[in-house]
Amino acid sequence: MKIIGITGKIGSGKDAVSKYLVKEHGFKSISIGDLIRAEAKKQGVSLTRINLSRISKKFTDKFGLDYWSEYAVKKIKQMKGDKFVINGIRRFEDYNQISKSFKSFKFYMVDVKPKTRFERMKKRSRPGDPKTYDQFKKQEK
Repeated sequence: MKIIGITGKIGSGKDAVSKYLVKEHGFKSISIGDLIRAEAKKQGVSLTRINLSRISKKFTDKFGLDYWSEYAVKKIKQMKGDKFVINGIRRFEDYNQISKSFKSFKFYMVDVKPKTRFERMKKRSRPGDPKTYDQFKKQEK
């Protein structure tokens, strides 16, 4: 089994890397951010960055810092296939959980300039994404 983990700041291109691996190399994709967004929808909460952060924290406070990566590992083990990309790994605990679960795990970081990240976020226009560069800089702190 081949497992690739992707990390990077918001708007760095993690989704683009995942989509490339899916389209060009037949990987199946699990996004930790999508798992959190699905939980927010289930709870009827709007998908703002603050709300998503609160939901993520609520679960990690209750079940441990590796909760979301453990959830992703369980989903992978239920899926068919032998190539998976896990997008949005944020914590060292997530890295440990996934690398412990899959010996073939490889981990990569996507890094781009802040201006590029801001332009990408503006273009994708997700709820909670900054509309101005000043908002982006405040969010970065």
